Amino acid sequence: MIFAHPHSDVPPFCIKELAKYSPVPVLNALSSLWHPTQVLADLLTLHEHAHLFGPSKVSPEQTAKGRTETLPKLPSLTIAYVGDSANVLHDMLVTYPRLGHSLRIATPPKPTYQAPAAVWDRVKELKCDEKIWWGSDPREAVKGANVVITDTWCALSRPFILVKNRYLVLDVAHFIRVSMGQEAEYEQRVRDFAGYQVTEALCREGGAHPKWKFMHCLPRKKHEVDDEVRVFVYHSRFFAIWPSLSRVPRS
Repeated sequence: MIFAHPHSDVPPFCIKELAKYSPVPVLNALSSLWHPTQVLADLLTLHEHAHLFGPSKVSPEQTAKGRTETLPKLPSLTIAYVGDSANVLHDMLVTYPRLGHSLRIATPPKPTYQAPAAVWDRVKELKCDEKIWWGSDPREAVKGANVVITDTWCALSRPFILVKNRYLVLDVAHFIRVSMGQEAEYEQRVRDFAGYQVTEALCREGGAHPKWKFMHCLPRKKHEVDDEVRVFVYHSRFFAIWPSLSRVPRS
């Protein structure tokens, strides 16, 4: 079983509690605190396009057709995140630094938009904080960035159910929310995030790599990213289902 839920504060839909009593495997595909599936999908996307970030011995055509046993190796990247401290960012914090990548993050300076203590404790436990820069200036965050990422601040629920043998895959990844269930704060958040829209101009002024790429977990809103921004986003979304299904045990 893979169980993804919209808000861990709504009992009894807590992944740990479900795992405690469930007779079948429970795997976290998404929670309000973590989003491992999205980060795995993003990693697949980056590896599939490693040739865009440096020399690669494997051609993109070979990779696309599955004619290689391993994914192309990524060079060390500078990955920028501009937006809210939500579940996608939290998994980025404990993943990319361990793989040799540097993170540069910009969120509004209010405490609401900083990483929760449980997340930052895990970051420090893994020594990931050594490769993380965190501030409030989006232009400073994108400095030298090979990849720029943001997350949805307001999205609609799009649940689906997939039954594979006796395992249930439930995805409520995009419940109506402004960063996971805070709809009432929408107008205030729009004001707080003024200047955080990812644009070509922002990345040019901030000194991002000339060939920087953009990713988003979807669905995106225009105030999060401008229509003209170069994207990986569709590739990333396509890959998202495979990490989920690969976690389902086979009988």
